[in-house]
Amino acid sequence: MDMKIADIQTTENGKGSKNIVNIEMKFVNNDSTETGVGAYDFKLKAADKTYEVSDSGNNFGDTFKPGKTLTGHMYFELPKDVKTAQLIYTPQKKRIGKLEYSYSRS
Repeated sequence: MDMKIADIQTTENGKGSKNIVNIEMKFVNNDSTETGVGAYDFKLKAADKTYEVSDSGNNFGDTFKPGKTLTGHMYFELPKDVKTAQLIYTPQKKRIGKLEYSYSRS
């Protein structure tokens, strides 16, 4: 399975104390069998802290057939002082890979 970050958007939460980071992902199933992936397979690591996907977002999760693509969003609540992080792919609690990214509030 190939994966890439398609887009990142950052907004303030309603209380103004944290940022909501919306990460849009795109996946291509280049395996020979149906596969599944979901937002809860990912974590964000910033400095010495690890952040889980926020339960308050409409996070993706689905299976898809060989040769097909899947696009979806996942949401994290981060302290405002976090400006860079690693997106870590951890299906079934195993760390498989990481993607580096930086963001700034526009």
